[in-house]
Amino acid sequence: MAAEALGCSIAQIAKSIVFVNGEAVVVVISGDKKVDLKKLSRLLEKKMRIADADTVRKSTGYVIGGVPPFPHDEGVRVIIDSSLQRFDEVWAAAGTPHSVMKLSIGTLMQILGDEFVDVAL
Repeated sequence: MAAEALGCSIAQIAKSIVFVNGEAVVVVISGDKKVDLKKLSRLLEKKMRIADADTVRKSTGYVIGGVPPFPHDEGVRVIIDSSLQRFDEVWAAAGTPHSVMKLSIGTLMQILGDEFVDVAL
């Protein structure tokens, strides 16, 4: 529904999904992809699990559907999946389930100061 309302493809929606295991990790991934827990766990060298709604709020300060790619408290790691590299711009949640922001991939990378990783199925 969001993609239709924004006039973009589902793939251009940058989903922020929270995983935990002693630390909170936000994976920002294309809307047409799913996170491969095995790849993510291998990358982080510990078995990760998807966070429940209460843990998402406690870890990030945001509710499910509103978790943005940034800003996050110290200790919350953000990983950007390589599935987003195919776009110049994406749409991401902006703090509530009913707000979004349009970002260039360059800006997203500049803010997060990270590199792309492959954790998609």
